[in-house]
Amino acid sequence: MIHIPILRKLLLLFGAIGISAALQGQAVFEARVGSGKVAADAVFELSFVLENADGSSLKMPSFRPFRQAGYIQESHSTEYINGRSREAHIWSLQLRAPEQPGTYTIGSAQIMVNGKWLKSSPINIRVVESSDPGLSKSQTDEGVFVRAEFAKDTVYVGQQAIYRLVLYTRKTIAGYDIIDLPEVDKAFIREIKRYDTRTNEATINGQRYATKTLFEMAIFPQVAGEVPVDRAMVKVGVEQSGTLGMLMGAKPLNLPVEPSVLYVQPLPIPAPKGFSGGVGQYIWDVEVDQDVLTTDDAATLRLSIRGNGDMRRFSPPRIQAPAGLEVFPPQEEEREEFESGTEVMHTLKLNYALVPKKEGSYTINPELIVFDPDSARYVHLQLDQAIELHVSKGSRTEEDFTSTQRTFDGDSFFPTAVKNALESPWIYLLLLIPLGWFFYLWQKNRKKASRSKESDQTQIPGTRTSESQQLHDLKASMDQGRSKAFYESAYRLLQTHLNEHWGLSTSQLNKEQLRERMALRGAPDSLHAEVHQLLQTCEQALYAGMDKSAEMPRVYEQIRQLLH
Repeated sequence: MIHIPILRKLLLLFGAIGISAALQGQAVFEARVGSGKVAADAVFELSFVLENADGSSLKMPSFRPFRQAGYIQESHSTEYINGRSREAHIWSLQLRAPEQPGTYTIGSAQIMVNGKWLKSSPINIRVVESSDPGLSKSQTDEGVFVRAEFAKDTVYVGQQAIYRLVLYTRKTIAGYDIIDLPEVDKAFIREIKRYDTRTNEATINGQRYATKTLFEMAIFPQVAGEVPVDRAMVKVGVEQSGTLGMLMGAKPLNLPVEPSVLYVQPLPIPAPKGFSGGVGQYIWDVEVDQDVLTTDDAATLRLSIRGNGDMRRFSPPRIQAPAGLEVFPPQEEEREEFESGTEVMHTLKLNYALVPKKEGSYTINPELIVFDPDSARYVHLQLDQAIELHVSKGSRTEEDFTSTQRTFDGDSFFPTAVKNALESPWIYLLLLIPLGWFFYLWQKNRKKASRSKESDQTQIPGTRTSESQQLHDLKASMDQGRSKAFYESAYRLLQTHLNEHWGLSTSQLNKEQLRERMALRGAPDSLHAEVHQLLQTCEQALYAGMDKSAEMPRVYEQIRQLLH
């Protein structure tokens, strides 16, 4: 026989077990946050968790005045307690707190479970000043964040600035992926692929972090002032501890990277005459292939230049030569941009032809003028010892270089026999015969050409129509939104026009030579500035990785007006 007190206890025990089992099978939907207190303008993680059920049609609440700082991450987890499993479906996202301290409420999220809507409870977030004692203004409550860092945040126009994305973590990271890279306007950029990937340590607010560079690029600013660098986004996998962590795997996190600003100073003015445009650290080597020659020979002056400035702004130095020695414009043997260590370098090899007009000794002292950002001054690179050329007399003389300017002076030029022949009337009769024949042929060809022109007047008339066809193709690329094809055609059309109308070859398309050649033709400065801007826009689109799609209508219209 069972006593009543014992029976009562057994009933209570079985009832508790039944309630517990029922609760374990009940669907639960709730909002979770790591801490109810965050720093102003800090990023924290908010999660919505659905347990013991499958849901659909999730409706997020309004997060204002919080701002969403990353994509929503969806994951599943399974937990075992006393031999029973509990499954959870988790939606996580990162929010940025407002700058104004106070207590803010995030409303309820909703999800459909078995035909019914479940709501999470509203959650209160207290936003405090970032200087609040004991509160670290980290970018997540996970102890993991990514920063944008400059090797130097203040540079000069044309100086190389190194931009890095650096991971800071107090957790074990399983891997990472860069989702979005920043865009940079008013600058040329180049990604650096061989950077330092070693893990280092840093201390922030008394806490030690492991740091690692995830991405690096060189920025060459083209204008003075503030150059903004847009936001970036990095996705990391954070390994979780314990048996549950092993089962769930790495937890994905989207880490936003705040925009940054590069401060750019203008170069001191006035720049010295002959400034090459190089801004940075430069070295050069100068040699001549022969220093003893005759007036029948030509020497070659070779310049090898290496530096870390902007290759697109660099112009070959001018060589000042003494009277009697002619220096021809340089021919480029090599122009290359490459990575070296933790920066981008460029080399330029130039060959100058030196042609002596008369015998004698000549002294040449080449000079390369660059701007050194460290000392904030223009530096004149010169040789330790000037180059000496010793020229002896050859078969050519100085008069051979100016023979086209020679005047006829009678007895000093014509032999006596020639003078006597010219005084005879028969010589003129003999000259009339070939002249008459040539006149007859000229008239015949002229009439033939006239008839051909009349019959072919509907055919393509030549260069003008060729340019019109290229303009037509250019507009087609613009209308179809094919930015790369548009700028390739625009750049090629500009080069052809400059070559045919201004006598500039492709290798001479630098700013200084363009200005000089157009000035000789009487072109106004405004036209030169417009052409230079067009070339620069094309180069930015083709070689600097910049999106210039929005500028295609302007570029097309300017090219059309230039050709007409």
